[in-house]
Amino acid sequence: MIETLNLVNFKSFVDLKLPLKPLTILSGLNNCGKSSIIQSLRMYEKACKNRSPLLEGYGSLKELRSKFANPNEPIEIKLCFVDKSDDKLILHEDESKQEAPNKKPILSFISADRLGPQTYLPLSNSLSFPTIGDRGEYVYEFIDKLSLSIVPESIQHENGEGDTLPLAIKGWLSEISPNVEFQYKLNPKVDISQATFDEFRPKNVGFGISNALPIITTILGHIAEKPLQGWDDDWGDKWDKLRKNNTIIIIENPETHLHPKGQTAMGVLLGIAASHGIQMIIETHSDHLMDGIRLACKEKHVSHSDVVFHYLSKENTKSETTIQTPKMDENGKLNFWPNGFFDQSMKVRAKLARK
Repeated sequence: MIETLNLVNFKSFVDLKLPLKPLTILSGLNNCGKSSIIQSLRMYEKACKNRSPLLEGYGSLKELRSKFANPNEPIEIKLCFVDKSDDKLILHEDESKQEAPNKKPILSFISADRLGPQTYLPLSNSLSFPTIGDRGEYVYEFIDKLSLSIVPESIQHENGEGDTLPLAIKGWLSEISPNVEFQYKLNPKVDISQATFDEFRPKNVGFGISNALPIITTILGHIAEKPLQGWDDDWGDKWDKLRKNNTIIIIENPETHLHPKGQTAMGVLLGIAASHGIQMIIETHSDHLMDGIRLACKEKHVSHSDVVFHYLSKENTKSETTIQTPKMDENGKLNFWPNGFFDQSMKVRAKLARK
């Protein structure tokens, strides 16, 4: 599990030392650096796989180097882990000065650009660990691969009808669509997967379920324990060994297309999950999601010491990112609220109350 992320000369960060917890929340106005933090972790993970760390569409090394840095200085992405070890990725135009990391976390990234409701989804046909896909494109295959795995009772929804992964997913989906019936099937001969909700195709039930499904699935799937009869495939035992305290789940805007009740429930789920040995980094613009996390702390589903909120801001588009980190107590209360940190409703209500 990562304890600190250190970014040097990366985009709007000259020398950032960012504390991370089992659950880290990134918030703030647009274009302040939240996505850059996520980007750095994705780059680190790609480099661990001996691939180019540059992400498609994000530009060259020259574009990623901070405008506040000397053009000859390297970019550094360094992770410090809770066991006091560290590892880093050093990027430089001079390949002799580059350095690739060795520690390989299991990283699951779910983009804000999720596919949403689709008539069918592709199959990855991967022989290795289950994967959701950056856009949630392999979610049905992921469920099928882990369909007999057991979700701990402590993270099952009260409306759940069983402890296997599909039934546990259905329980949490009930917060979005009560009593929803979810069924899926794979068609390997044409490399597609399909699903129905209440016997309707996904496009006929709106965006909320399809956008939330990959998030709920990846959280429960990475926590679920091996099937009662054990794994059928070789990857299963390796999966169990590697994912304990080595899983990082990164989610952009999990609140997308959810009504306030569903957003709050998603926050509660994230809070509960943080006490189950995985690490999550969440980018959000939702005060309802944050309230759900605070409720999870107040109700003792997770220790407040395992949650951290970082609020990112800039004076202007040409300045460095600054970060404020309110502390949360055991009742879910914050010791201060940065200006702009989910306070828009109060500002609007104050204006509406004026005569």
